[in-house]
Amino acid sequence: MEIILIGQEKALEQLSTGINRLKHADQMLDDLLPLPVGLSDRQRNIVVGMREIVRYLYQQAVFCYSLNAITDQDLAKVLGTTRYRLDQQMSHLEAQGIIKLMQEKPKIHQLTNDAYLKLD
Repeated sequence: MEIILIGQEKALEQLSTGINRLKHADQMLDDLLPLPVGLSDRQRNIVVGMREIVRYLYQQAVFCYSLNAITDQDLAKVLGTTRYRLDQQMSHLEAQGIIKLMQEKPKIHQLTNDAYLKLD
């Protein structure tokens, strides 16, 4: 019984640490992908979408939801967007060096080490 209690305490500690890291990353997202004043609605939606992508990829890295990375197709479903819009946002993020293509078929992206360190 003591082993179970220790395991549960450790799991709660890891969860708490992960939540704190995610809160910190949310603050750092403003530096990584700022939302400048004066953007059109279309431009603002693109940046907000890019921020959602980065946040999800960071969250996945922190909490290790699975051993397999999420495909772009599944990421589009999770974020409630189209593949076309996701591909546009991914292209912007790649150009800025925030994410990198890890696999072509199916497409899988991951945060670059530099972006991960800036958020962490």
